[in-house]
Amino acid sequence: MTKISTIFAGLAVAILGGLALMPSASAADVTLTTSDNIQNAIAAADNGDTIYLSAGTYDVAAAVTIESGKSVNLVGQGSVTINLTSAAPGRVLKIYDTSNVNVSNINLTTNATGNNPPTWGGDMGVDISNACNVTLSNVSISNVGKFGIEVTASQLGTETNCTSTDSVTFNNITVTNSTGGIAFYDTNSSGSVTEPLTNISFTGTTTITGTNYGIDLNDGSGVASITSPNSLELNLGTLVTSNVTTPIITNAADKVALNDDSVINGTALSTLTAADLETLLGLPTGSITINSTAAPIEPAKPAPSVPNTGVAQSNLMLNIVIIATILFTLAIGTAGILKLSRERS
Repeated sequence: MTKISTIFAGLAVAILGGLALMPSASAADVTLTTSDNIQNAIAAADNGDTIYLSAGTYDVAAAVTIESGKSVNLVGQGSVTINLTSAAPGRVLKIYDTSNVNVSNINLTTNATGNNPPTWGGDMGVDISNACNVTLSNVSISNVGKFGIEVTASQLGTETNCTSTDSVTFNNITVTNSTGGIAFYDTNSSGSVTEPLTNISFTGTTTITGTNYGIDLNDGSGVASITSPNSLELNLGTLVTSNVTTPIITNAADKVALNDDSVINGTALSTLTAADLETLLGLPTGSITINSTAAPIEPAKPAPSVPNTGVAQSNLMLNIVIIATILFTLAIGTAGILKLSRERS
């Protein structure tokens, strides 16, 4: 083999090796249309993937479920509605025993029998249980028979991915035409498991319209829903209710604390005592305390609605290094070829 052939062979190896080392473009994220199956896309996704929903209505016969350690982002593009079509009561979206889930820019509704107008015992928009680091942003729920959103600390007590609900952020949530607005429970339905709900935060404006209850802290039968020794601490942000029978419903046995920078229907809690608030909302004496924001509750940090760019940036830097190496190798090879040419001439 001549020296020139050897040089070209070395260059080819360097280039091919560099190309092999270059990370391939991520094919993980997917964009769906209304003819696609959302649940199948969730099942196929890897943790950290983003599923984009193109504008339109996605009819589903059963709950869209994110569970068992699956961590994904579900992001609507344009006007997106997920509509539960089942005649039997159910959930439109269920987030269970998992962490790092982000849902944004989506409308959730149902046309199940008996839910227009809604009746108690029907569907729920979002059912959250044993979920950690969850963000719902710009999500609206309408025409559900029970709660727009129900948050439970733990269902079975045997979950492994998130043992008790922690760090849930609601940003710009709207609930319309439902029996209840947003409910919180630290005890499961059978009363066999009680765990604290921690780091529950509202940002932006929460709007609840046309419901019996706004923020529900009572299980509907007069039993307190927040009973754990560590009271539920809520940063309500700005709560606006319209045509709502009771903006906040509690029980005398409830243990609930609200941040004083919360605003309920234009009234800043910083201007009220707990007794004032109980009188204003018709709550049982002793069911509410007000936290000073001098020591505010740290809100959950919402994860981005798109995948973390750190990996992409690392890949970019790796690509630059590889390309620079290839160019350097080409320059050395070219210099060698020119030198051989001169020597032969």
